[in-house]
Amino acid sequence: MATRIEKIYKTNSLVLLNDILNLIKEYAEKNPKMTKRESEFCREIVKIIDKFLKKNNVSDAELRNAVEKGK
Repeated sequence: MATRIEKIYKTNSLVLLNDILNLIKEYAEKNPKMTKRESEFCREIVKIIDKFLKKNNVSDAELRNAVEKGK
């Protein structure tokens, strides 16, 4: 059973990861002519975050709920 602090931490962590993914998406949309190095860097960050979410069994629904709570 998670304590209140653990739940808040988990929600805030998921919101942060979602914000990072959104920033990467915005950057890619605003810079369609990214260098190969920039593109690889962005892809690697997205893969690392995705791997973390899968490892911790975070579903899309759970991520959406956390983002809604974090607003």
